[in-house]
Amino acid sequence: MEINPDTFCAATWFQVRNRQDMTKTVCCQLDWTTKDLGTEKLTPMEYMNSPKIINMRKQLSQGKKIKECSVCWRNESNGVLSLRQAVNEQLLRGGWSELYFNKKDNYETDMILIADVKIGNTCNFACIMCNAQDSSKIYADWMANKDSEFVEDYLKEDSMYLEKSKSTGYKTNLYRKHINDLIANNKHILSIKMLGGEPLMDKNLLQILSDMPSSRKKKIHLQFVTNGSHNLKQTTELLGNFKKIEYHVSLEGVGTMQEYARYGANWSQIESHILEQEEYMNGSIQVQHVMQASTVCKLHELINWVGENNIEFSVDNLFSPSYLSLQVVPNKLKPVIIKHLQNVKPFAIVQSTEYTPYSINAIIDTIEKIVFNKTNFDRYKKYINFYERDKVLPAFVDVCPEWKEYFDEV
Repeated sequence: MEINPDTFCAATWFQVRNRQDMTKTVCCQLDWTTKDLGTEKLTPMEYMNSPKIINMRKQLSQGKKIKECSVCWRNESNGVLSLRQAVNEQLLRGGWSELYFNKKDNYETDMILIADVKIGNTCNFACIMCNAQDSSKIYADWMANKDSEFVEDYLKEDSMYLEKSKSTGYKTNLYRKHINDLIANNKHILSIKMLGGEPLMDKNLLQILSDMPSSRKKKIHLQFVTNGSHNLKQTTELLGNFKKIEYHVSLEGVGTMQEYARYGANWSQIESHILEQEEYMNGSIQVQHVMQASTVCKLHELINWVGENNIEFSVDNLFSPSYLSLQVVPNKLKPVIIKHLQNVKPFAIVQSTEYTPYSINAIIDTIEKIVFNKTNFDRYKKYINFYERDKVLPAFVDVCPEWKEYFDEV
């Protein structure tokens, strides 16, 4: 079989990713207009050899730039390393692929090498920017407040939204079977990325990984996207001698800012877990941040913290819901934010195709260019009241006093 290197994508052959509802995809950047309904009960290999994915492989191998992969085509046309290129580089090194594809006479795959596994919405936090499919804590809260306009937004789009959110979680039979098929019974797996919810709450999964033979562990790269609330060093010791273990810790700030934005967080505990693990296994921690209205005034404090502790840092930009995005930051407030950011300490930027490598100048440029939206700003003030009700929290304007005059406006 001949493959066209300009369009070939190893992810469509060897990578699978499940969503919270157990529907499946081959990549986090695919521009699907559907959600692959009907794939929930398929085993990983059944999904990978479904007609839709086989057709994708065929077209990409034959040199066709299919529309679903528009993110990669756009990056490549702009001279930016795409996820397609990165996965190809990761998987095809060593020369084995040439022999493999020379022997292929069809577009079916027979092994899965990379897996992104979402454990569902089981989580011990209720973060300001999350929803019921991200957190079981938020699900319980929203079930008790269905008449809120912010919950109604989701129900208008999908009347079964809360019911579907309830059915996700790491204890479901579909998820447990998926884990067994993908990890416990898959001798080919080389890279596993665990996401949530909070993946370190799945003790059964951790035990499955811990019980793997050392001969398999030494070939596998493990990544956990975590909120940092669990002891990372103890987890590393339990897991044992994997080829590599990484923790991508999601932080929205330090101190009170982190505890406000990620309800349920204890900053001193999280900080201790991060620094203890980094001392135990240098380079095993990355900090991930979502740039958003509620935390941007304190972003400089987080950047200074990662800089002081020599921890790699990545930034993503929140776009949805738009009333939590940078669109709601008043124009007069931006210079205050930017002045703080112009004086931050140097920091190490995560080099990954999953995240735009934001330098401090790129962060400032993003804030400056966002156009203020008054309608979203008005909704944002309402949302803050919705978020704070029934929680033991300081008021937002006490955490971020720079906002007070804008919340006082009628």
